[in-house]
Amino acid sequence: MPHTWPALRQFCRERQVEFVEVDLRWGIPEAQSMRHETLTLCLNEIQACRPYFIGLVGERYGWVPGPEAITADLREEQPWRADFTDKSITELEILHGVLNNPDMAGRAFFYFREPAYARERGSDCLPESAEAAAQQANLKAAIRKACAAHQIPLRENYPDPRRLGELMVEDLQAVIEADYPKEATPDALTREAREHEAFAEIRRRTYIGRPDYFETLDRHARGDSGPLVLLGDSGGGKSALLANWVGRWREQHPQDLIIQHYIGSTPDSADHWRLMRRLIEEIKRWTDDPEEVSHSHVDLLKTFPVWLAKGRSKAEREHVRCILVLDALNQLADQDRARLLGWLPAHAFTGPLRLMTSTLPGETLHAAGSRGWAMPKVEPLTKEERHRMITAYLKRFSKQLDHPRIERLADADAAAPATANPLYLKILLDELRVAGTHERLDERLREYLAAPDIPALLTLVLAC
Repeated sequence: MPHTWPALRQFCRERQVEFVEVDLRWGIPEAQSMRHETLTLCLNEIQACRPYFIGLVGERYGWVPGPEAITADLREEQPWRADFTDKSITELEILHGVLNNPDMAGRAFFYFREPAYARERGSDCLPESAEAAAQQANLKAAIRKACAAHQIPLRENYPDPRRLGELMVEDLQAVIEADYPKEATPDALTREAREHEAFAEIRRRTYIGRPDYFETLDRHARGDSGPLVLLGDSGGGKSALLANWVGRWREQHPQDLIIQHYIGSTPDSADHWRLMRRLIEEIKRWTDDPEEVSHSHVDLLKTFPVWLAKGRSKAEREHVRCILVLDALNQLADQDRARLLGWLPAHAFTGPLRLMTSTLPGETLHAAGSRGWAMPKVEPLTKEERHRMITAYLKRFSKQLDHPRIERLADADAAAPATANPLYLKILLDELRVAGTHERLDERLREYLAAPDIPALLTLVLAC
């Protein structure tokens, strides 16, 4: 679903909701499969996904686990399962997910593929046997009956995957809108703050905590020195570090004002004039200052230091911090020499008014260096950190890799040095997790690890 999932993720993010699809076609390591844990894990994931469920039903009945799959734990947790030892894992998932629980009506969806599609593609899509065909027909009949009785949406005879994707987007957007309706349109300042928070929240998920870096940022926030600028390779985790630090600091210091701005994350975020105005308006709201905000560029330059001083004064009076976090200064639009940072007052950031930024090498870094800013560097992931990131990231999508495959990905000092870059590793893992079959994992892994850097990896991804 290369187009369906991104469309739904974007739809959800507009409502401050994160969409995570769980596809159970692969992701259970061989060791757990040998311990007969496959069924238990699948049913647990369905439970975790409630109240949402998508059932795609074709012509194949699927794998029948057999009596050995009913472990002692499963028998205790799911006693109903003992009566269905002849059912396929797909039917058991449907029973557990929807048919045994009519309350799922409205948030469960079924889609039956046009049988001609399978006939045109041969044995891989056709029933395994006459018995399996009969069982699949009975399953479809049971689904139709439940859908009619409980008003569960059922779409029959979709012709191809593209049409399936269109139907799923239509159906899921309707239920998401019902569950998470857009609120009355907030003011522009609140909308922009939410967009930056949504950007940050995505980067907080499965982040591999690096305590030394958190301590560096903590010391700067508590201190009295000038601004700090994080250095590191593109995709090296600077944005994720700042986003996670912001979330952590806010929990510990709820009275502080933190304004986070991720340049490049929204259409207007790279315009330094809009950035200045946003910072001024946030400080105006925080200080409850009645003075109007200037619109002209000349007035913004003149009044910006004054508004920063107002934020610092309130922080001093209330013994709190006013912290500006500006990520990716090098991505500022190339207008009015913005990347040379002349619009940032050189001596404004003292006392409880703190400034944290990040950048890549270039004119912005040179400008920051000429001002004597502190410049800690975010280093590439260690092998142990790569192990943790691989496991944690795939776990979000209810998938796991066997230890040998994790070793191949994590051994950055040998076959895959680029996996020490968090963005490279995330792109690669995203592509692996949408691989249609478990059998293709090694092939995909070999292809992607041949890419020496992020541009080469993206070229491979786009070519698929």
